[in-house]
Amino acid sequence: MRVLVVDPNAAEREVTVRTLTAEKHEVESAKDATTAIAALDKRRPDVVLVEATMPGVSGHELVKRLRAAEDPATHLYVVITAAKPMPFDLKNAFAAGADDFIRKPMNKEELVLRVEGAARIKTWMQRVQGKATALDLTEQSCISAAASWLTGDAAICSDVGDMLGMVMTPTPATAVMNGATVGASLPLTMVSESLEVRVGVAADAESARILGAAMLGSEDAAESDIRDMLREIANVAAGCFKRLSGVEGRILTTGLPLNGAPSTFSCAAARARKEWTAGCGDTGATLRFELQYMSIENKHVPVHALREGMVLAHDLVNPSGALLMRGGTRLTENHLNQIPRVLADGALVAIMAAAA
Repeated sequence: MRVLVVDPNAAEREVTVRTLTAEKHEVESAKDATTAIAALDKRRPDVVLVEATMPGVSGHELVKRLRAAEDPATHLYVVITAAKPMPFDLKNAFAAGADDFIRKPMNKEELVLRVEGAARIKTWMQRVQGKATALDLTEQSCISAAASWLTGDAAICSDVGDMLGMVMTPTPATAVMNGATVGASLPLTMVSESLEVRVGVAADAESARILGAAMLGSEDAAESDIRDMLREIANVAAGCFKRLSGVEGRILTTGLPLNGAPSTFSCAAARARKEWTAGCGDTGATLRFELQYMSIENKHVPVHALREGMVLAHDLVNPSGALLMRGGTRLTENHLNQIPRVLADGALVAIMAAAA
């Protein structure tokens, strides 16, 4: 998520920024209300942390101004922080329009949890306010965070760069990839939303050659080996997506689609909503990251037809109502041996059907 930290104390501001950046959030900082408003005009964050006591315009007054100018169709999540707060500070914070309040010195774990909890609360508010269509609700938990993921250049470059052992820097999404491309994608199944999100990575022929030489030790690596390498990169990017997507309370599984075959795609044919590229250090290699959304539907399968790799659509219970497995579980051979012992062969099990 994008976070703006407003704190006149440079040392405390830096600690907060480092703590949230370490959790792969995009963090900007401001020392007072003036610089905070300038930052908000430039780019709207998901969460704003505001110190109550500031020279000039106080944190409470800043929050009041933000609320007064707020678009009724949106809601900026604001957390007020305060050192040695008095009882009335808490009351004043919420009276000003804050959504949360944290006492200093801030526990790092509490800080991270409260900031990341904002994503769940904002999604809930959209549903309660009825501002989303049925399609929006289906994709809300992913698409709202996709904006964070797609603008999360620093997080993706950091994660993938660490994996590759290269310094990655973002390049414009309009960058041209030369020649034929090779790519791989990883599906993320969101059971409660009947939605599959595929995180894809593609490289052109020259980039694939460079990456193959760097990672596989061969400039003539087989295309299947290149795809496996790209799939591993997609897995790292998928982890970044899950962290930034705020999917608390939802089951998000990573793995093979229902038919058991790894997903591959041609970059030119991918039905991606967004895309951007990132160059790898001085090598000149370019990777293109894409997101693709597909609706999936529930399907009931008899116990004898269950196969390894299928994903349960709902909690699986025995005839007496006892929980056997959670919805979102990807079936393993062990599960397949266990289920027939507690369910009749003709019993139907709801699984997720991957989109074509």
